[in-house]
Amino acid sequence: MSYSWLISLHGTFIFLCRLADELHMPSLPEMMFGDNILRIQHDHGFGIEFNATDALKCVNNCQGMIKVACAEEWQESRSETEHTKEVVKPYDWTYTTDYKGTLLGDTATLKVVPTTEHINTEKLKAREQIMFFEEVLLFEDELHDHGVSSLSVKIRVMPSSFFVLLRFFLRVDGVLIRMNDTRLHHEADKAYMLREYTSRESKISSLKLPEVSGSKVVMADLGCKKPSDCTVSRLLSVVESELRAGRDKGDPTEKQLQVVLEDATLWQRFREVTNEMIVTKNGRRMFPVLKISVSGLDPNAMYSFLLDFAPTDGHRWKYVNGEWVPAGKPEPPNHSCVYIHPDSPNFGAHWMKAAISFSKVKLTNKLNGSGQIMLNSLHKYEPQVHIVRVGGPHRMVMNCSFPETQFIAVTAYQNEEITALKIKYNPFAKAFLDAKERNNPKDAPETVSEGQHMTYSHCKVFIHVSWKFCVIR
Repeated sequence: MSYSWLISLHGTFIFLCRLADELHMPSLPEMMFGDNILRIQHDHGFGIEFNATDALKCVNNCQGMIKVACAEEWQESRSETEHTKEVVKPYDWTYTTDYKGTLLGDTATLKVVPTTEHINTEKLKAREQIMFFEEVLLFEDELHDHGVSSLSVKIRVMPSSFFVLLRFFLRVDGVLIRMNDTRLHHEADKAYMLREYTSRESKISSLKLPEVSGSKVVMADLGCKKPSDCTVSRLLSVVESELRAGRDKGDPTEKQLQVVLEDATLWQRFREVTNEMIVTKNGRRMFPVLKISVSGLDPNAMYSFLLDFAPTDGHRWKYVNGEWVPAGKPEPPNHSCVYIHPDSPNFGAHWMKAAISFSKVKLTNKLNGSGQIMLNSLHKYEPQVHIVRVGGPHRMVMNCSFPETQFIAVTAYQNEEITALKIKYNPFAKAFLDAKERNNPKDAPETVSEGQHMTYSHCKVFIHVSWKFCVIR
């Protein structure tokens, strides 16, 4: 049995400002993989692809706007201000899309027709060699810290078939969860692909607590006489699973406590050319991301992890003739807040089971009271991690820092070498995207209904995987 399909992934760039104007949106998703493409194309030229640009074209800016959980409270506190009720430029800030893929080729060889046939999930459950698997993130946005909106596509290629899952996921904290799925399945002995679209949505208040994964809780098994007793037992079983996860790295005495910097080699590369971090009014995330691994905590004790930034010297800096040099006295220390890791407080076992990432830290140069870290521009800083034991009298367990992580706060990158490193290693460095034309600008997304399949003329089927994937922002 042979296949005549080319499955490829591409990562090129588009000009984001122009794209926002084209889509009539005030802003694009915070993490926009602008022209990453998963394309499935037959030797005869027809096929289907998935890309972020066409997905955003399916966002309906005219549908009812979702409000954040605190919207009513905010408006009530400003009831005397009339303009707060006006919507200047309405758009769907959740980026909800019913995108189902972009068809390639002419209608003579590729047709979309309704069908009652469904994807055979039992065949997909059968054990079979996976020849190729990949997941591509098309866009993601944290909705101004009110949830998350993301679109991703996964592909799995087996000897007898391939399967694609395109998923839009939305969570507005305290309001709702929404999920739009497009599934695409082609079997080698069939002359068509099945495509199914489903949309699900639920208010947060309507959701029920799910069973614990891997340990179904039954009242009779736990000896529960009341539902409340069963709930307590279920929660305790979760706690016990959490404790087991990192217990092998634990030390109740904390005498063997050790903290290791992840990606130390990458940090060192940035340090060699004097690392720079952007600070903005609204806050900018760090790159490289500060990640650490910890061992030697008491697995059963509770700890909080905190992060702040300490000045490394007593002067300002300026970039002159290709190098950073001291430039006078520093500005007075600001009221930089301390960042508390969102998993805090938690068991020592939890902290030790995997690397601890401070990926959500944002650096700002304005005091805005939103929990961001305020730094003075053109000053050098070193991140400091603090481990505090809680659950009784608070006790500082350790303060640690790593010289490799030092950086100068800037409002715009000064050193071109830093710019190049950020582009090379940071998947979200969208400030430096080059303008690139789409490979197939004439291809447009086609709207299809639920439970459809695409038919085409009979052909030999051979899957040839061509992997070329680059994510640069």
